[in-house]
Amino acid sequence: MVYFKAHVTFEDKIFAFCDPELIGNEYRDDKRKITLNIKEKFYKGELVPIGEALSILRISKGSCNIVGSLAYLAVKEGLAPKQALLWIIDSNMHVRIPHLILVPFSR
Repeated sequence: MVYFKAHVTFEDKIFAFCDPELIGNEYRDDKRKITLNIKEKFYKGELVPIGEALSILRISKGSCNIVGSLAYLAVKEGLAPKQALLWIIDSNMHVRIPHLILVPFSR
């Protein structure tokens, strides 16, 4: 299960996906000077099964911001190139968090 939340702007849709256990945490990759702050307001929506989340990604016409296991699975399923997957490595918390942003090329 992952959280799924749709944000609608004037011109676009942004879909946010996140593993439940990551909500509310902040991860710092000191080596690359990256901070990933996983805000409940942005990511916490409806809990959906991973298979349903992958289906949403396959048909999505909006941008997708994905944190956690679904990011890795999206690459594994061929929905994004592996070079697009960013691993946030937090040496203080001893974790690696996958992060993926998908942006459609055409409207």
